[in-house]
Amino acid sequence: MVLKISKRPGELLKELAKIKKVPKDTLIEQLIEEALEDEWDRIDAEEALKEFEANHVTYTLAGVEAELGL
Repeated sequence: MVLKISKRPGELLKELAKIKKVPKDTLIEQLIEEALEDEWDRIDAEEALKEFEANHVTYTLAGVEAELGL
């Protein structure tokens, strides 16, 4: 795959790769993987929030302890 990067981001990428002592293509893969994981986490969090808002049952610590006999 060929990826065209404009001048400023390309300079930042080159500088960061040098600091991290990794090839640029490795750094790009790492950054993309992190961004994808962050996006999936955001989607999961949004879904969990929607589910909670639709059926927001909450428990107090004291209530849970009592129920479990602690």
